[in-house]
Amino acid sequence: MLSWFGLQGVGCFAHPDFALTTLVILTVWTFGSPVLIFPAGLRQVPQQYYEAAAIDARASSASSVASRLRG
Repeated sequence: MLSWFGLQGVGCFAHPDFALTTLVILTVWTFGSPVLIFPAGLRQVPQQYYEAAAIDARASSASSVASRLRG
């Protein structure tokens, strides 16, 4: 695409001076978008689901303790 504008590109992966830097930038870029999207998705979860999960966790831990005491 750079040749359309009369520019010569740098072989980011082929050139030893740029290869590691390019890989680090791409890794950070691909890691960054889920870090932004995941908390945004969590903000959309209704409060009643968090309450239900807390109740379920308490019931689960209570039954786990009771089964340990029986056995």
